[in-house]
Amino acid sequence: MAKKKAASKKETSKKETTYEGAQQEVKDSKAAVKDTKAALTDYYKENKLSRKEDYSEDKDHGKKIAKLEKNVETANENLKSAKETAKELKPASSRKTKYDYPEDIDTPEKRKKYRQEQRALKNGGKKKTEKKDKSEEADKGSEGTEKKGKPKSKGKSKTSTKEPAKKKVAKKKVSKKKVSKKKSSKKDKPEVDGGDD
Repeated sequence: MAKKKAASKKETSKKETTYEGAQQEVKDSKAAVKDTKAALTDYYKENKLSRKEDYSEDKDHGKKIAKLEKNVETANENLKSAKETAKELKPASSRKTKYDYPEDIDTPEKRKKYRQEQRALKNGGKKKTEKKDKSEEADKGSEGTEKKGKPKSKGKSKTSTKEPAKKKVAKKKVSKKKVSKKKSSKKDKPEVDGGDD
């Protein structure tokens, strides 16, 4: 029996050395916490006890409840330590980046500035122009050319050469009237005599 315990300790130490083993340890610890909490809840239900009351001084239930609560605490501590080891063993994520940063560039602000400089060099030393600059350039370019659309007329209007525009006839909106049923009056209804026989 001592050999089995020693073998299980070796297995757990092997598990902890890898990230997958640490993840399995976390799963096992979560199951242990769930089981110990269920055992405590079952004890309260079996003995019809309230969780709100303190049974520490009770002769029958005090020791048993204290033992079950201690088991829950230790299971929670084991889970916490298993999570910490899994976090430590988690491999660093290797992100592919477009840029190879020099060693002196270590903060996000410096990286951003470096990327901006590299893009500027790639564009031939020109920085990207702002939207305002682009809109001003577009306005300057359109001044020399006329706008497309209707040509401006000078002097008399050319309406005499054109055919008169056809007027669009507006469609009338037809609304349906709601027909309501008239309630019959007392004269129309025959009275039902539910009288006394």
